[in-house]
Amino acid sequence: MAHIVWTPWRDISEILHVRRQFYPSPSSKEPDLRRKACGQVSAWKLRGNLPHAVESTWLLTDAVLADNITVNKLTPLAVRACYATAFCRFVTGLVDSEQDARYKVPMYDKAKIVGLPASFVELRHEATHGDLPSLVVLRRAAERALEWLWNDYWKYLDLRTDSLPDDKLSAFKAGRENLKEELRDILHHYSSICMQAAKTKSHSDILLPARTANEVCLDLVRTCNGERLAIAELAKVLLEQTNMGRLGRHMDEVFPVWDSLLKMLSAQQERFLALLVDEMTMHIISPSLMDMTIDTYREVITMWLTHVFTSENWAATIKHGKLDDNFIVPTCLQNPNHWTLKLASAIFDAPGHKVAKDVYGKRISKAVTEHAKAKEPIIRTMSTDSHHSLLPSHRAWLESEEGLKEQARIAQGDAGGLEEDPEGGGWERWKGTWVSKPVGLV
Repeated sequence: MAHIVWTPWRDISEILHVRRQFYPSPSSKEPDLRRKACGQVSAWKLRGNLPHAVESTWLLTDAVLADNITVNKLTPLAVRACYATAFCRFVTGLVDSEQDARYKVPMYDKAKIVGLPASFVELRHEATHGDLPSLVVLRRAAERALEWLWNDYWKYLDLRTDSLPDDKLSAFKAGRENLKEELRDILHHYSSICMQAAKTKSHSDILLPARTANEVCLDLVRTCNGERLAIAELAKVLLEQTNMGRLGRHMDEVFPVWDSLLKMLSAQQERFLALLVDEMTMHIISPSLMDMTIDTYREVITMWLTHVFTSENWAATIKHGKLDDNFIVPTCLQNPNHWTLKLASAIFDAPGHKVAKDVYGKRISKAVTEHAKAKEPIIRTMSTDSHHSLLPSHRAWLESEEGLKEQARIAQGDAGGLEEDPEGGGWERWKGTWVSKPVGLV
């Protein structure tokens, strides 16, 4: 049975015409028609059923057009407010569409589902709950958001999967799986060369794959063909646990092997580095059911991010990719855990990084201190059975010299348990002897 979809436009040709106005061809000699496209979408909004991607494109484009002091006599603050409002509606509407009213999950998790960069969610949070970002940051964010909307919605508007016949839809999905397999094959070949080089003892041999990196880079570029979705898949395949960092040697010997290829890809594919960093960031901020401090995969990802943002060899590539401390540090501070704070601290301690030191220095120090206090285990005099039920890392700490001293101090009545702080809303250590009570008594 046919599925009827009500749209505010008459037919597909009308929405494709608006697409050409929002995203004109570089070779087009027509005048700027974005203002006319905004007016058309504004009329569609009154009819209802306007897709969020179309509305977001309209609001972001309208903010870009308002950022013209010769035409619009708006103050810089008013322009920043226009950008922030449009950007926050874009992110919130997109992520909330994936929310289930019964089970609320973090925005970062939902953003990962729809393929939205983590930096978008962080900037949305900063604009909503913190200081209004600078005009430079907001301009760049609007540019990236419009680019994301083009690649995610507008580019394939005349080939939407929900309107494809079953046979073509199957071919479309199969094509994506074939792309992944092709990328895996290319990277597996390069990884094999890396593995062989990492087993050698000569530093010159370890750099040997750099001569092969150019050929592999060209193969990957031809396979992705400049498609954003393909480049995003490449970033995901690169971070599979069989690739970077799993060579059985110290990371200082692994970095040179992969640096050549990654920097070549960053130079050939404009959005590759930003997509790779976003994918890495998603991995280290995502919740984990295991003890995060012994998660070796997140440790490797954190070491890679630290290397990319603090190494002198990457400085030019980072600058070319328009990435800086504002791109990564706020995300770490908004999602404090063992690895994000380790990354933020490494960037803060590295030479240079004036933004991290001047703008985020105090926040980094405070977040590290608060996290160190929050992760202290609840310590009580415990039986052998309860002792064995702890995580291995906590059990090891209790058996260490520091842990034994802490347990002895608690046993003597100096401190014990935790109580809720009614004013601060957090938890503080109980001042007194902890006394056990039967279940149900308070």
